[in-house]
Amino acid sequence: MGKQAKVIPQWKRWWSYLSPIKIDSIASDINNNLEIILVKGQLQLCTDKAVYSYEYKYENFRQLFDLMDFSKVKGKNVLLLGLGLGSVIQLINYHKKEMLYTAIELDDEVIHLAEKYILKPLDINVQIIQTNGYTYPWTTEEKFDLICMDIFIDDWIPNEFLSTEYCQSLKDLLNPNGTVVYNTPAFNKESASQSKHFYLDHFKPTFSKAELVEVHKNYMLISNSDLLQA
Repeated sequence: MGKQAKVIPQWKRWWSYLSPIKIDSIASDINNNLEIILVKGQLQLCTDKAVYSYEYKYENFRQLFDLMDFSKVKGKNVLLLGLGLGSVIQLINYHKKEMLYTAIELDDEVIHLAEKYILKPLDINVQIIQTNGYTYPWTTEEKFDLICMDIFIDDWIPNEFLSTEYCQSLKDLLNPNGTVVYNTPAFNKESASQSKHFYLDHFKPTFSKAELVEVHKNYMLISNSDLLQA
């Protein structure tokens, strides 16, 4: 993380409550258009069809994490599959400090933007590995206490991530009593149906205590429902 962090002036954050402000844009080999937009005081990382990150307003993870009892998350090792701007890191850090993060991200431009706008100011222990999130589970011997799966191309999840084999690979990365949180789309009938089939046919058979939680046009899948507060 040797590059200069970008500080957003407070007046721009205030102004963004009146009208969104475009902060940055870039193209990559994976995403044709990546934009940083300041909306209601928070930075969004957007593609043409989807929001990849929205700081503390990243509602799908925010709402699920608000339902979780983080005191039951034992250990410190967190794996993020899909970095975005780092919203998931911000949200976990709000609930539980001093975690150790490993972030897997294929797009080098996403890594550049996350470091520039979010990760440097946070000053949190994050190791970023630029690699394919599908192959990573079979190439590491690390074990994790919490795994957050958030890999999308625009508004869809590549098919290779939607299999029992991949769910099992994540299970194999867990420490005892570790938990997987998996973000799936449910913004229309087709995406909701596909995500529910993935949950019933692949995720739930792999994780016997799994539960599906409906939040903000997404289905959030959690492998250990014991972490959900009553």
